[in-house]
Amino acid sequence: MRSIRNNIDNHFKRAVTVLDTDNSYFSEDQKKELLDILANAENEVFKFITMVELAEEVADIGLWEYNIADDTIYWSDETYRVWGYEPTDIAPTEKHFKERIHPEDAERVKQTYKQSLADNEEYHMVYRLQFPEGNIKFIEAFGRHVYDEDGNPISTIGTNQNVTVREKERRNIESSLSKYQTMLKEIHHRVKNNLGVLAGTMQLQLLEENDEQFKHKLLDSTNRIRTIANVHEQLYQSQDFNEIPLGKSIEKIASDLIQAMPLESEITLDIEYDDIYLSNQKSMTCSLLVNEIITNALKHAFDGEESGELSIRLQEDDDEYIHLSITDNGVGLPDDFQQNEDSSLGMDLIETLCQQLEASKTLESSEEGTQFSMRFPRQ
Repeated sequence: MRSIRNNIDNHFKRAVTVLDTDNSYFSEDQKKELLDILANAENEVFKFITMVELAEEVADIGLWEYNIADDTIYWSDETYRVWGYEPTDIAPTEKHFKERIHPEDAERVKQTYKQSLADNEEYHMVYRLQFPEGNIKFIEAFGRHVYDEDGNPISTIGTNQNVTVREKERRNIESSLSKYQTMLKEIHHRVKNNLGVLAGTMQLQLLEENDEQFKHKLLDSTNRIRTIANVHEQLYQSQDFNEIPLGKSIEKIASDLIQAMPLESEITLDIEYDDIYLSNQKSMTCSLLVNEIITNALKHAFDGEESGELSIRLQEDDDEYIHLSITDNGVGLPDDFQQNEDSSLGMDLIETLCQQLEASKTLESSEEGTQFSMRFPRQ
């Protein structure tokens, strides 16, 4: 701000000189009053400049102006220091500005300024300064352009703030977060693999059993484990460990069950779903519920049928509710079937899991097939 202070001081001295000349415009009292007003104005301006200088120093931020018409540059004292100079060292030029910019950032800085000037838009960017001794500073720059009545650029006014501490902390946080994400991915991957080993072991045990009822129970438990493993696999593949794509998860569960179940019928899968992401906890609950419903359908819906179709529809209602329907074109439920009948572990699980999801459910059956529908809040 030294040059601004000097300019103000010079203007004040010129005003005093004019008032001291012999003229009939002002009386001596008027001259004295005007001088007092100018002195007070000068003091107020200097006070304001001092406050700006203090703010610059505390924030480590410098002001600058580039006069395009005469190709001159003004730097505040703090801008010199941000750039690694003292105000008395140099007269700022474009060369001094460019020689400090990191070579890897130079073209980006040039193009950002050029584009903002052409578009008459403010610019904002973060770039690096590289000093002869090798140390690096991170600079956050803001700029605004001034144009004449014909739209020609006159000047650019801007700020450069030293944000090295902030940027280094941000990079450290990003590095730590990356390591944390890698660790989480590895955990989900290992859990998925361990569950796969467990499911494989149970599959081998199933092959050695002769009791058909026990084999069915063992197969159901194996499929439940695989469903849980599938959720961990989706989390492993996801970029966000808080949510997974529900439709994709359900599609894989259904496909795996059709392949794993000992079916006498040729079953095709017809599935349509909206792009819905749920928290891993809610996805786990919903996936286990889908596993039980599809397992029951594959067990009972297609007895004596050469082929069948399983249809799944997943839709979202205004980001508040999720609708899921699973329909088969099988033989339908027996006449004496009751929806709330405590007939199997599978039905108990369906009831419990629906309660956990706070889901309302309907079950409709006819000779043309059975449809299980439910609606539950997203949150």
